[in-house]
Amino acid sequence: MNKLAFKFGAGLAAASLFAATAMPAFAATTVKIKGNGAFSTNKVKIIQTTTTTVTQSNSAAITNTVTTTQKTGSNSSSFNTGGSTLVVSGEAETTVHIVNVANANIISL
Repeated sequence: MNKLAFKFGAGLAAASLFAATAMPAFAATTVKIKGNGAFSTNKVKIIQTTTTTVTQSNSAAITNTVTTTQKTGSNSSSFNTGGSTLVVSGEAETTVHIVNVANANIISL
């Protein structure tokens, strides 16, 4: 499941990067000329340049070291002659969750 979520996140990041880069090229430019009269001459010259440079580099070294110890107590029974002995001890349980995320890039322009 974690690998699937990571692949989905990487795909979403790539799609966002493409959309953010392509949007200026698809953006509409509107020019409005007003206040001119009959026989007037109007000229419009639009020069638009958009440059986007994205450089990303990743490096990750992850080490997870987990040590767990469980102890339920010092339960003992001694000198039990002629009778029954019952020793009840609690359960010992350890749960460890580790989540590592590395080399995920998100760019917003």
